Order: sequence, then C-alpha cells, then structure tokens
Amino acid sequence: MNVDIAAFKKQLENSGTKGLVIELDETLASSIYHMAGELAKLYGNPLNLSVEELCERMTEHDVPFWKLEVIREWGLKALESEEITEAYPIIALPQPMS
Repeated sequence: MNVDIAAFKKQLENSGTKGLVIELDETLASSIYHMAGELAKLYGNPLNLSVEELCERMTEHDVPFWKLEVIREWGLKALESEEITEAYPIIALPQPMS
C-alpha cells in the first residue's frame, strides 16, 4: 500500500498520536527498493536492471558498476537523512494502540 507520508503525519498529529516508529527489515517501508532507485539515479545503471534486480545484487554485493566505498558512504548518510527516509514508500500503516 502506498501512502502519502505528509497526509499520514497530519492524521497522526490531528489525532494526538505520539510515538516512535522503528523500521526493521522492510516491515513498514520499502527502504531498500527506494535506496536502489536513488542509487541508480545518482550512480548509474548501465545494465538497465530493474529495481528488484538491483536490490538482489545489492544484497549479494554484486553491483560491479558502483564503487562500493562511495555507495557505503551514501548509504550511511541516507540512513540519517530525514529527506530520504520520508520518501520511503510505506508498505502498511500500523494501527494506533489504544
């Protein structure tokens, strides 16, 4: 399910819901897919691989057309970037606890 993050945040704010969300292993957001797409835009995709293929290769550390150290550095910055994390497509919305 794709959800507009701004609308979701506004819904939480309007309902008075407060808390902390922790994303673990693609349970709430498609972070790896989003990152693969961003990396392809930034560093190229000369084999014209799909995002799914890029993700599979990233997991296997088999993306020879990307410089590993550059990608690792970008990945660490991306994990701390509010702009990037807010762009992750949400997989499912958690139900507020009563």
